[in-house]
Amino acid sequence: MTAPVDEENLVWIAGHEIRSGFYPPNLRFLGRYHPDLVSVQDCAMKNEERVYGFQRGQRGICAVRFHCGDGWSLWREDIRPDAPVQSTEEACEKADLIYLVGIGLGGTASSIYRRIRGRNKGLFIIEPQGEFLLAAMSARDLRGLLSSGQVFLAVGPTWEEQLSEIMERQHLAAAALPVLRAAVSPVRGWEQAVLAPVCGAVQQAISRLQPRLKEGMDEWIAETHSPARRPGKVIWAFQDSRGIAPYSLIQLVLLRSLFYRLRRFGWTVRYTHLRDGNFYPPYYRIWELVRARPDVLFFCNVAPSFEFALGPELSAAIRIPKVIWHTDDPFYCRHLYLRHGVRADELYLAADLGWIGQLEDYGAAGRTGFLPGAATITRPGKRSKRLASDIVFVGQVRAKSSFLEALSPGHRDYCERIVSEKLANPRVSLAAIMSQRPFPGRSPGEDILDEMRQRILWEANTRHRLEIVRHLEDLGLVIYGNTAWLERLPDGPNKERFRGTLPFGKLAHVYRNAIITLNIHSLQTYTCLNVRDFDVPASGGFLLSDWLPRVDDFFVPGFSDDLDRLQEKEIEIFLYRNPTELRRVVSYFLENPEARHPIIERARQRVIEYHTYSNRAKTLAQLLTRVVSGEGRAR
Repeated sequence: MTAPVDEENLVWIAGHEIRSGFYPPNLRFLGRYHPDLVSVQDCAMKNEERVYGFQRGQRGICAVRFHCGDGWSLWREDIRPDAPVQSTEEACEKADLIYLVGIGLGGTASSIYRRIRGRNKGLFIIEPQGEFLLAAMSARDLRGLLSSGQVFLAVGPTWEEQLSEIMERQHLAAAALPVLRAAVSPVRGWEQAVLAPVCGAVQQAISRLQPRLKEGMDEWIAETHSPARRPGKVIWAFQDSRGIAPYSLIQLVLLRSLFYRLRRFGWTVRYTHLRDGNFYPPYYRIWELVRARPDVLFFCNVAPSFEFALGPELSAAIRIPKVIWHTDDPFYCRHLYLRHGVRADELYLAADLGWIGQLEDYGAAGRTGFLPGAATITRPGKRSKRLASDIVFVGQVRAKSSFLEALSPGHRDYCERIVSEKLANPRVSLAAIMSQRPFPGRSPGEDILDEMRQRILWEANTRHRLEIVRHLEDLGLVIYGNTAWLERLPDGPNKERFRGTLPFGKLAHVYRNAIITLNIHSLQTYTCLNVRDFDVPASGGFLLSDWLPRVDDFFVPGFSDDLDRLQEKEIEIFLYRNPTELRRVVSYFLENPEARHPIIERARQRVIEYHTYSNRAKTLAQLLTRVVSGEGRAR
């Protein structure tokens, strides 16, 4: 193919001497996110005589002209960039997966990607000619597209093998509404030489893989019913973190810490984690479950019968044990438990002893157990003058709830009374408080009540933390957390010393370099400890926490009246029960920081010996072994 080229508008590329500013960063992203395609780039560039020219138009680079050994070829994208996309706009809105044949110069692909970015939709680019990928990488910035979990690439001579492998690995044949489109308007023989074979290969792969998904699920479910089945030590866990605020992601850290160490006890962990910025076809988690063929299922804060987990029908059909670990109060998914109940093959663990009664009320009596949290940090933080502080708190508050503000005046008054009672009785469960004050008027339904319960707790918890930090305003308190602090803190020293969000990797260093690390438990914690209670001592920090009823099951606690006899007790952490005690303990250790050292060392030894995720993984491994062997009761 030949075409006139304006020599003044050409950017020439000869061999490896690539002068396009787009190419180097695109190449780095290709190597990072698609390392299997680097060989395509190497192959396409190995001919030192290969020459590329990029023609610029009014809208940027619009064509590439290159010599490929047997003559000149020209690939044009000088039509209006939106035209091919507009013709597929309706399809892109309805489809969950778009197969794009050819990459052109990246214009159409980039436009489609911008339309689907952040939504659960996918783009699969199939380009049989590796040169065109290089041309596109030199023509425009493709870093967002190349790094996205929503975009898949099959490029070069082995595109058919890549297509089949990716579709099978990502379960793409399950896409409900796939569409196929060309990157540019087909010209000359391209439609017959490229478009038709690619479309045929995609349709063939879908026809081959779709039945296999259903057959595999039916076969595995039948296996779980077989009396001859011999269970092993494979556990499958599922977590969906899409749309979850960053301050709610701590449970993902807990699970990773737990699963990493569980492998040391002979268990194979298959962890399906759905993240933002990726494309997952319908029932992706189900296909991953079938692929894992586990011996036990593990869920965190959701029961398997919930619709966003497995659903009631599939959960009932799978005849293997299921373990549910609540690191949050199960009271806040009450309507789901009331709707689905619990099954005999489900074992419920709680990180707080105060939650077990609620689980038993849902029907899990005799099938509950206690699995507390532990330290996610095991190494002490590094000394740093930049991170030094007198007293530090790391935690979150919530912005004012638009949900509560939208309620009727009578219902807002009701919620305000519940918040006030919760603040006056912080360790009385919200369930118990609300049971004494029935909802006024017609009940809005359990699902709305669940939302209201959560918002009430968050508001009470925020006010509780604001009140505690108010009492330390004149003592140099530094706060790290989410930006809602700026909305809720009044003007003054605390707001001035707010330092924003803190990356998880810096937690240990902040704890280590503070004279005192403050802990303020969430008001959904009734008896047991949270992550900070373990991470602060493990980091080499000094922990001062609010009192909880079962804290002495974990540490030897000290109180303000122990300050005059520190040598008489092997104290490991200090607790406060009211603002007066809080200020007295803070003032003492700010004036006597050296008195903290033996306390810090004892607390760290306690955590490392008894309260790491290695300890919890050992407990869980023993429990899972009993569950798989048929002894379903927790101990």
